[in-house]
Amino acid sequence: MAALRPGRQDAMAIEEEETGTEQDKQLMLEKPQQESPEVVVENATLQRSITLLGVVAILIANVGGTGLFIAPTIILQFAGSPGMSVLIWMLGGLLQGAFAFCAVELALMFQKAGGPYYFVYFCFGDMIGFVYMWGFVIFIIGPTWALGSYTASLYTLSVFYTGCKPPEVLVKLLALWLVVTLMALNCTYMKVVTRIQSFLTSSKVIALAIIIIIGLAYIPSVGIVGVVVAVLLIVVVVGGGAVVGVVVVVVVVVEVVLVVVLVVVVVVVVVVVVVVVVYQDHLQVITVLAEEVKNPVKNIPRGLEFSFAVLIVISMATNFAYYVVLSRSEALKTDAVAMLFAERVHRALPVVISVLVSLCSIGNLNVLIMGQPRVLFAAGRNGHMPRIMTMLHTSYKTPWPATWTCGLVATFLLLTGSVMSLVSAISLFFGITALMLNFCLFIMRWRHPDRHRPFRIPIAVPIFMSILMTRGRKNQLISANTVRRRLSTSGLRARRPYIGPILAQRHRHRRTLWAQKHAAWDRIQWRSVVFNDESRFCIDHADGRVRVWRRSGERYQADRVREHDRWDGASLMMWGAISYNLRIGPVFFNKRRAINARTYVQDVLQAHVVPYTAMHRNIVFQQDNARAHTARYTQKFLEQSNVQVLPWPALSPDLNQIEHMLDYLQRRLDCQDHQPQNAEDLEHSLRRH
Repeated sequence: MAALRPGRQDAMAIEEEETGTEQDKQLMLEKPQQESPEVVVENATLQRSITLLGVVAILIANVGGTGLFIAPTIILQFAGSPGMSVLIWMLGGLLQGAFAFCAVELALMFQKAGGPYYFVYFCFGDMIGFVYMWGFVIFIIGPTWALGSYTASLYTLSVFYTGCKPPEVLVKLLALWLVVTLMALNCTYMKVVTRIQSFLTSSKVIALAIIIIIGLAYIPSVGIVGVVVAVLLIVVVVGGGAVVGVVVVVVVVVEVVLVVVLVVVVVVVVVVVVVVVVYQDHLQVITVLAEEVKNPVKNIPRGLEFSFAVLIVISMATNFAYYVVLSRSEALKTDAVAMLFAERVHRALPVVISVLVSLCSIGNLNVLIMGQPRVLFAAGRNGHMPRIMTMLHTSYKTPWPATWTCGLVATFLLLTGSVMSLVSAISLFFGITALMLNFCLFIMRWRHPDRHRPFRIPIAVPIFMSILMTRGRKNQLISANTVRRRLSTSGLRARRPYIGPILAQRHRHRRTLWAQKHAAWDRIQWRSVVFNDESRFCIDHADGRVRVWRRSGERYQADRVREHDRWDGASLMMWGAISYNLRIGPVFFNKRRAINARTYVQDVLQAHVVPYTAMHRNIVFQQDNARAHTARYTQKFLEQSNVQVLPWPALSPDLNQIEHMLDYLQRRLDCQDHQPQNAEDLEHSLRRH
C-alpha cells in the first residue's frame, strides 16, 4: 500500500515497472506538489499479455473498422474517378500512418494505461485531463460501444434477413448480448481474447482477400504482368514492405486504368482528409493498451509498421478489385459496395461476405471493449474517477469495475436509441483528440528535450498533420448524392408538392358541414346529379406527356425539339355535362365569344339545362364556383327556372366526375392520325369522339 496524492506526479510514482528509468523518476519529482486530500490505492499493475501478433491483430481489426466495405462510395464521390480513388486511399493511409507514429512516440515514453487521456493529463494538468477524461467517457466510450455493437448485430442478422431489415428489437437484444459476452471474456482471459481477436481479424483479411482475388480474375487479360502483381501482393502482405506495395498498385493502375485523371492538388488534399477520417477512428487503441504489451519498445513500432503496410496495400487492392467488376455509376448507387460486388460475382457469395463482415464488426467491437476501460482505470489512479475504478481482479489482473461501468453507459445509450444523435459529436471529439496528441508531442519536445525516447519521429510530421487536421475538420461537405441515397433508403421519394389553396377556418367548417350532409347519400341520390364543366382544347398544347429519347448533348438537335406555338394555335372552349346514363351538350365557344354570366345563361342553361330538367324530375345540377356560375345574374336565372343546384363550398377540392371524360377526349385527340389544323377541324374531332 502506498499513500498517494492525486497530482500529476503520482501517476508514474504509484508503481515501479521494469521499463522505468531513473530519468523518468527524476522528471516526476520535478513536478510541483499540489494540496489535495490523500487517496490510498493498491499497487495495481496490468498484466503484460499482448504479443507482437496481438498488436498486429488489434490494429488491423480496428483501424478503419468495416470502412473498406462501405466507405469506397464516399471516397469515389469526392475523387471523381476510380483511379484517383485508389490513389487517395494510398495517400490517406500513408498520412495516417505518420500520425499513428506520433502517438507511438508518446506511448513509448510513458508506457502507461490510458493512452491519450494520460498524455493530455501529464502535459496539460489536472483540469484539462479531468475534462478530457469525462468527454472521452460521454462522447467516445458509451456511443462507440453502442454503435459498434449495433453495427455488429445488424451485420450478423443481415445474414438471415436477406432483402429486408431485421426487427429493431432483435437487433438491440443481440447487440446487448454481444456487449455482455465480450465484456465477460475481456474480464477473465486476456490471452484467450487476443487469440479470439486474431481469429476475428483473419475474417476481415479473408473477406478482403476474396475480393482482391476475384478482382484480379476479372481482368480481361491478366497475362504475366497479372501473375507478377499477384505474387508481389503476397510478398507485401507477408513481408510488410510498403514501398513494394505502392509499386505494385501503381503497376496495376497503369495497366488497367486507361484514362489518366488530372486533379488539382487542393482537391487531392481535401479527399485525403476524408480518408484520414476513415482510417483514424480507433488507431489510439494501441496506446491505451501500451501497459499490457510485452516488450512495447520493439513490438508496438514493428506491429504498427507491418499493420499499416498491410492495410494500405489491402485497401488499394480492394478498391481496385471493386472497380474492375463494378462501373463507376454502379458503385455510386449503393452504400454496401462489397455486397453489390458479391452479387455481381455469384449469388452465394453475398452470404459469405456477410458472415465475414459480421465477424469483422464483432472484432472491431472487441477491440473497443479491450482497450477503452483502461482510460477509466488510469483516471482512477490519478483521482479523476472513483477509487473503485483502480481495482483489478486478483487472478486475471483485468479492470472489472472500469469495464462494467463502460458497459452500463453503452447499454443505456443502446436501449434508449440516442446513440445515433451523438455520431457528429464522436467525430468532433476524435478530431480534438488528434490535435491534442500532436500538441502533447510539441510540449514534450519543448519542455523535456532530453527525455529518453525509444522512438522519435521528425517534428515536421506532427506539424504537417496538425495543419491538415485543422483545415480538414472545417466545412466538411456531404455530396447531394449521399443525401439522396439516405432519403431513398428511408423510404422517401422526390415528388411534386400538392398545390392547395389557403383555407380559413370558415372554409374548413363549410367543408365539414357539406361532407356530413352528403355522406349518407345512396346511389339513387347520386344518380340524379348532373355534373358539368368547361375545358379549353388547343391544337398545340404542352401537357408534359410527350417524351423523346436522346443522349447527353442532343437536347437542341432538330429532331429532338418539339415545336410549340406560344399561343397554342387555334383553340375552342367546350362545355358539357354528364349524369348516370345521359349527357348534355357539347356546347362550343370560340375565342371571339368569351364565357361570362350572360353567355353562360343563354348558350348553356337556357338552351340545354332547363329543357333537360323539365323532362327529368328530381335532377340536381352541380357546378363549380367559377365566376360565371356564381354571378347574381346566373343565380337569379336558376332560381326562376326552378333548377335545383347542388351547393358547393368555396375552395373545395374538384371532385367533378366530368374531369375524367375531358381528359379522355384530350388523349383521343392526341392519338388520332390526322391532327386538327384549325378550329373547325378541332370541333369536328371533338364531336366525333
